[in-house]
Amino acid sequence: MKKRFADRLDFLSAPLEKMGCDWEKTKAVLDLQLILDARRKSTSSKKKGKREYGIFQMMALMYGITGAFTALIVLPISDSYVRVSLGFFFIFLMSGLIMITDYSAIILDRQGQLILQTKPIDQISLNIAKILHIFTYMGFMTLVLGLPLLIVEGFRDGLSGIFTCLLAYIGMDLVTVVFTAFLYAGLLRLFSGEKLRDMIQILQVGMTIIMVLSYQVFSRGIELQDTLARLTPEWWHLLLPSQWYASWMTAGNSSLVWALRGTGLIMPIVLILVYLKVLAPRFDSMLSRFDENKEELDLKKLTKTMKRQRSIAKLVTSTTEESAGFLFGYRLLKRERKVQLIVIPQLALGIIFPVLFLAPMILRGMSVAELREIPMYYSLYMSGFMVVPMGLYGMKSEYFQASWIFNALPVQDPKKMKRGLMKSFFIRYQLPVFLIPTLMLLGFYGFRYFPEIISIFFLLCLFARLSHRGFGTEYPFSEDVAAVQENKSKLLGMMMLNMAMIIIIGLLHGVIAHLLHAAWILLPFSIGLAIYAWETDRFLKKIQRES
Repeated sequence: MKKRFADRLDFLSAPLEKMGCDWEKTKAVLDLQLILDARRKSTSSKKKGKREYGIFQMMALMYGITGAFTALIVLPISDSYVRVSLGFFFIFLMSGLIMITDYSAIILDRQGQLILQTKPIDQISLNIAKILHIFTYMGFMTLVLGLPLLIVEGFRDGLSGIFTCLLAYIGMDLVTVVFTAFLYAGLLRLFSGEKLRDMIQILQVGMTIIMVLSYQVFSRGIELQDTLARLTPEWWHLLLPSQWYASWMTAGNSSLVWALRGTGLIMPIVLILVYLKVLAPRFDSMLSRFDENKEELDLKKLTKTMKRQRSIAKLVTSTTEESAGFLFGYRLLKRERKVQLIVIPQLALGIIFPVLFLAPMILRGMSVAELREIPMYYSLYMSGFMVVPMGLYGMKSEYFQASWIFNALPVQDPKKMKRGLMKSFFIRYQLPVFLIPTLMLLGFYGFRYFPEIISIFFLLCLFARLSHRGFGTEYPFSEDVAAVQENKSKLLGMMMLNMAMIIIIGLLHGVIAHLLHAAWILLPFSIGLAIYAWETDRFLKKIQRES
């Protein structure tokens, strides 16, 4: 008989049973959750005989590539402490982003808990099963992400490097999961209903931006002395879990170093115990605040909102069917909470990445005049790379069972309805991510670079339309959002294709603007091309145009 995954965790049974956990029931719940995750199938049509890649295979490939780049960046650093400090900090940053974007839904899920609470199983066993469920995925992804660094450390520092990496990955994952739960618990105490959902999105965006910007602050603390990197432990390193474990690789034995090491060993255990004993018993009851809605319906506000939406629809659509599709999609996207939990943190990255390229230069003391001579506005293309693949999520829905309505409606031209639906996603999600950094960089560089920056903005709008070639022939919102988790291969393929298209568009833009000195000629051309792409279906695949 095939050994269950939960049976491999039997070494945890003794300490957990001392805490009052029924280990056999916990294993049963964990196995059930993992089986349900593995059996969730995409609702999209599949070609017969086509091999389907599992979620773990595609995650291993995506995060493995990211981890390999990290290992290559830190490989030349000779100092072990500096090397693991940068490596661990990046892995801690990525694991936090993964937790917020991919697994917030598990922490905030209430339906499964309501069903299990009717069964003969105690609350602490349920809570431990939930933690193990999340940690199973987080541990797998962190190990794959950090495997290249672990190999590098194995060659550089031997068994001590391997042990330090494994200890760091386990400790940082525990801290990430529990800290995220405490953050959500704080919001659950303060807000309810729609306000709570909005605040969770704001928290996700804020945490994403803080974590990415913190990397710039941390890397600035590394000093270069005769081409050698040096990093001195500081008191504020006690706030960084990555530094707790990097401290094991420093040669120093000061009281601060031992404090960092002790914190790395004690803090994860303390956090888990506090979560299980204090937070977890109350957390599920806190989730009921999602259903509370103390705000009364404001008809005046609702009327203004609908009037504004119709004005936007009139501006961006040309036919009645396209307008109907736009309004339907625009309003539906506001209710797509599961989609927003995944998409919005990624959109935040799309906003801050272009500005992030300027941060290291500003921190090094470069003047504004010097910065304006560097064409860093080309970093706007990073917004397209970060945002466009998220359309694969945005075109899905948690209300996909009602997609039969598309076939029931008296639609004469389905292409126009689909175009309106796609425009709704573009206006609500993608356009702000292109527009905000564009305006920020435009204010920084001034009118001198106006044609080039605005040209990039409209080329990104064109690029967003080109990405719709990967959406298939079905109506948007007609598949379960959970199906994307089994379709990581498609997401990876879209990312690779998008990267190739962005590089080609960027190179062509650079040649025309700088070598041919034709920036003002490029501007009307890019505007016309973007408008033509969005007002016709010429850029879509033939099968999409004819379906």
